[in-house]
Amino acid sequence: MGAKNGRHLDPVAPKAEPEPETIGSSASICAAPDTNSSSDFSCESFEKPLYSDIHFGEGRFNMINVIGRGGYGIVVLAEDVKTKKRYALKIGKPGSASRRELAAFKLVNGTKGVPVLIKEWRELGCVIMQMQLVGMSLSEFVKQKGRKLTLDEGFKLAPMLIDLVEAVHSKGIIHADVKPTNFAFGIGSKSSKLYILDFGLSVTYLTSSGKHMEETYREANGTPYYMSANQHMSLWNSRRDDLESVVFTLMELCGIDRRWKHMPYPNYHADHMVYWNAKLGGTDGGTICQVLQFNNMLQMCRTLKYKDKPDYEGMKRLFKMKFSKASRNDIKPVSSAAVVKHSLNIWDKNVIMRFHKDRTEEDKEMYRGKKNKEESDTD
Repeated sequence: MGAKNGRHLDPVAPKAEPEPETIGSSASICAAPDTNSSSDFSCESFEKPLYSDIHFGEGRFNMINVIGRGGYGIVVLAEDVKTKKRYALKIGKPGSASRRELAAFKLVNGTKGVPVLIKEWRELGCVIMQMQLVGMSLSEFVKQKGRKLTLDEGFKLAPMLIDLVEAVHSKGIIHADVKPTNFAFGIGSKSSKLYILDFGLSVTYLTSSGKHMEETYREANGTPYYMSANQHMSLWNSRRDDLESVVFTLMELCGIDRRWKHMPYPNYHADHMVYWNAKLGGTDGGTICQVLQFNNMLQMCRTLKYKDKPDYEGMKRLFKMKFSKASRNDIKPVSSAAVVKHSLNIWDKNVIMRFHKDRTEEDKEMYRGKKNKEESDTD
């Protein structure tokens, strides 16, 4: 579907590519490979010590390390050379995915539990977003623990995730890609606070007059293992779908089997129908989850009609715990300063090398020229 009824924050909706469930990535802006560089600094010569020679914002920020990467781009840890403060810089190519995320961030910026977008600019053919720095994702948190969450830990986490999704919904936005890698802890004194990340697939569900959009169809969109059943049917995302994805996220974090977990990535409508059938209980009509609270939340989502407002408080009450039990289940990383580092593939390195201090002015002009052409092509 295109931008019918004004639903898209941007006219093209990219598909989220499959990812290893224990590898975090909040990089949602497209970073395209550069195959026409005339510089001697080839990606093959790129080594970690050269990070100190990578600068952004016309020298304002020094790169420290890569802390996120994915199909749409990379996130680097960078330090402001003047203030010595550290930020996350999301780097990507100008285009529909970056415009969509920027539009979404402008709507949710300042919302509790959303990393602050401080500034954005275009430099050498890339879009750069200066963001509040956050720590490890929920996937990385589970990996650090060396085990899946207990049900008590999952029950303590559930209301936190529901609150974050509700906060995004309150701004008229459907996240559309809820999964473990898109939630992350803060750092330092905020290490017990959770944030929701990555608005690259987000859509609005409200018209300019504040009314709910009418139900329609769109191309199946999201990360298949966490998509709602409706998403596999190509029904336009609504609030119920984000919350159904919360259930699947909790099931994964708690190590609860999902019958579709090992299914191949769906490329065609028929593949999505196999997922849809599995998420409805399969041919045997079985219960999706044997954990009563998760199953009840799933049923609360599925009784909702397209425009219905979810009972967020009712869902949170499903996971209510006695104070004594809740206090014994602390949900935060062992290290309050944990920022997980990532390796780069060959295309990521090519993008990073655009910002090397010894790039020639001729190179920089080439990238600026590409930027102008790409921006005009996507207008």
